[in-house]
Amino acid sequence: MNSKFTQYLIQRAIRFGWPFCLMMLTACCSRFDLDRRHSAFNTLVKHHHLLCDDITAGGFVLRTAFREGSTDTLRVYIEGDGFGWKNAYEPSTNPTPISPVSLHIALANDIGSWVYLARPCQYTMKPAHACTTDMWTTHIYSAQVIAAISAVIDHYKKRFHPKHLELIGYSGGGTLALLIKAHRTDISTVTTIASNIDVAAWTQSLGLTPLNQGLDPRNYHQKLCGGSYHFVWGGQDSTVSQKVFQPFVRRLSQCADVTQETYAENTHSHGWNNITIKKLK
Repeated sequence: MNSKFTQYLIQRAIRFGWPFCLMMLTACCSRFDLDRRHSAFNTLVKHHHLLCDDITAGGFVLRTAFREGSTDTLRVYIEGDGFGWKNAYEPSTNPTPISPVSLHIALANDIGSWVYLARPCQYTMKPAHACTTDMWTTHIYSAQVIAAISAVIDHYKKRFHPKHLELIGYSGGGTLALLIKAHRTDISTVTTIASNIDVAAWTQSLGLTPLNQGLDPRNYHQKLCGGSYHFVWGGQDSTVSQKVFQPFVRRLSQCADVTQETYAENTHSHGWNNITIKKLK
């Protein structure tokens, strides 16, 4: 394949913030089959004896898996952007992720009470009228998505009655974790993993069309001040490059407790399943 054409396909694929769709250049692979994507999730749930529930919130039905433990902290793991495009030109008809990376991370840190939270329209396309392609392309960080996820957090907060709430997000799930933190007062800590934490800087660095239909953590500096944050990066991540976000990190560090960690060999989509989530202050 011509290298310039390949570069064009890659830029087209990540235009709307879809890290996983870099792999869609090989979209004929059977692992993209929807049944296989559902099976990957169901196998983990069954093998690890997790509880699973679909929660109606913010006009969507969101798939969750969870475990109730004895600690006074509830960790919420937010999934990445998922399978947004079936090729470089055409959005997918279902954003269910190829692999539930955030669920793998939750299971690698299987202590206390925690909830895995899939994004709207992942694993369940309900209600059908709400699950339009813009919800997993142009509107992935919209106010509607943030409100829906926040409502699910409220649901589990009432169930578990935790003293502390921690958010952990992979890829675009980390972007949403920061935006949710900016709109709530009860989040103790946020950990992002390979996340575009400054959306405008990210699109600009790649020469891509801005995601103007969604919200951007960079615009919520004051509301993010005073929290505890841990930003995790992949040393081989060409989709979300750590250096692009350092101005955001330096600015936030002036008013919040901020730490960073780099996994030298990790790419954007590989190496995260077994990482350890640090306990923040």
